Amino acid sequence: MRRHRSERACTAVVAPLLLAACTIGNPDFDEPVDTQGATSLPSTAPAGGSTPGESEGSASTSDASSGGSASDSASSGESSTTTAGASASATSEGSSTTGSTGDTTTTGTTTGTTTGDVPEPEGFAHYDPGQCSEPFWCFTWPNVFDGVAARMWDQECFPELEGTYAFSSVEYTVAAVLGAPADPQIEFYAYDGGKPSGAPLTTVPLTPAEVSQGPHSRDISDLGLELIAPFCIGLAGGSSASGSDLGVAVDSTVPPAGRTFFRNAGPQGCQFGSFTDIATNNVTPKGRWCIGFTAAQL
Repeated sequence: MRRHRSERACTAVVAPLLLAACTIGNPDFDEPVDTQGATSLPSTAPAGGSTPGESEGSASTSDASSGGSASDSASSGESSTTTAGASASATSEGSSTTGSTGDTTTTGTTTGTTTGDVPEPEGFAHYDPGQCSEPFWCFTWPNVFDGVAARMWDQECFPELEGTYAFSSVEYTVAAVLGAPADPQIEFYAYDGGKPSGAPLTTVPLTPAEVSQGPHSRDISDLGLELIAPFCIGLAGGSSASGSDLGVAVDSTVPPAGRTFFRNAGPQGCQFGSFTDIATNNVTPKGRWCIGFTAAQL
């Protein structure tokens, strides 16, 4: 199996200002809908459950007493599947990903390029698994692990990829949870206009065990899911009503613009109603989602 790893940017965790309460409010907040992403790294996958949450996005910043996010962050997932096989909403199609494309590098070889045999699954990711320690979610400042109840949506996008991909698994790391994150799921989005676009192409429900703290690998090979790149993958989970939140990890590498997004629905200061780019917003921690996937390029 090949592993695709993105180039490293400068490693820097943005420390939030010592404010007093929750997180930074967003005047453009609107009502939520769902979303999230993924990445490929070796991991183990547990099992778990879920409860419905609010529909909105991930994010947060530091504010004072209630809760915020070290800027913005969160998400995870596993379990049975709600929607299977979406045929890609996105633009490009095409060539195989060997060598270095955009910010994803590739290693290894594929089988059957000229014979028509099924190619080997490869790993695609933008993060360093050794740096996945802090959650991106709503939290009470200044402790990034002091989570605040909210629903988070996390999406890692892969605009550098082209062609059609048959998915085998989704890998992700959960850095922290508050309660039992409500309605956890993996979500796949089309990438259009420089961000996750429209409604999810497909979702995969997760159990509570699948969003427990630590690395996870969710086998989705039975879904027959094929998507045309570019696309985004991520997780969603948590809700204010259930008193829960999902803190998917980000690494310590500052992401380039147009790759790493979040939404959230929480208390004032932790409300981002549309997908927001971690790279271009004043949030903490600032890093790429520890989310990836394995897939064969058809």
